[in-house]
Amino acid sequence: MNLLALLKKELKYQIRTYRLLVLVVICLVIGIGSPITAKVMPDIISSLGTGASGIQIVMTIEPSATDGLVQYHKNFGLIPLLLIFMTMGAMAEERSRGTAAMILTKPVSRFDFLAAKFLTPALSLALALSLAAVACYYYLSVLFPEATVDPVWFAGLNVLLLTWLLAYLAVTLLASVIFKGQAAAGGAGVLFFALMLILGSLPRVGAHTVQGLYVQGARLINGTANGDLWKGYGVSLGVIIASLVTAWAIFRRQEL
Repeated sequence: MNLLALLKKELKYQIRTYRLLVLVVICLVIGIGSPITAKVMPDIISSLGTGASGIQIVMTIEPSATDGLVQYHKNFGLIPLLLIFMTMGAMAEERSRGTAAMILTKPVSRFDFLAAKFLTPALSLALALSLAAVACYYYLSVLFPEATVDPVWFAGLNVLLLTWLLAYLAVTLLASVIFKGQAAAGGAGVLFFALMLILGSLPRVGAHTVQGLYVQGARLINGTANGDLWKGYGVSLGVIIASLVTAWAIFRRQEL
């Protein structure tokens, strides 16, 4: 059983457990809903009329494609939690059920086994994000025909989001290798996410965290991104590589 066969096995598992479907649907809802929300939100707020205080709510600023992009980026903010819950049992569940030991008795390396555990959800995420990006771009062009969103620039924004999300995916996989229980692996992933939120909000420190890349994504939309964007890329890529290398170093010596 080689890497391709393991990828097929993992993909079937993602489909059978509806993980792929859930990820695609949620990302599509973000892609479709973000431009629509940005377009109709002023009308919704204005329709509230006069409040109890007698102050009438009036929106004088017309929504723009930038508002849709801001909403699109913002709505991905909690997707790391979804990835954590989808990945926390990647290794822990296989060990507890004994399937990992059974598979590894066949002509398959531990490297291929671990690689399939990362590549399958990573490819699923890339697919879901690509569909969301296409949907968002289409609805932006329909709802805001006066605006022109550079497709290359927009693709770059989505690559930024993908890199940021893959960092959380890699860390959760590492936690799943280290801990025997799914709950412990998931807790470690959530703790890492919370830590990144805190550190990412700190001046100077934030640029050197995974969350710093997400912050730079918002600044990229607003046209205020700076050199910290590349720091965020470097940190996120470093976290991905370090997590996978560490997971491999532990798993290759781990008793199943």
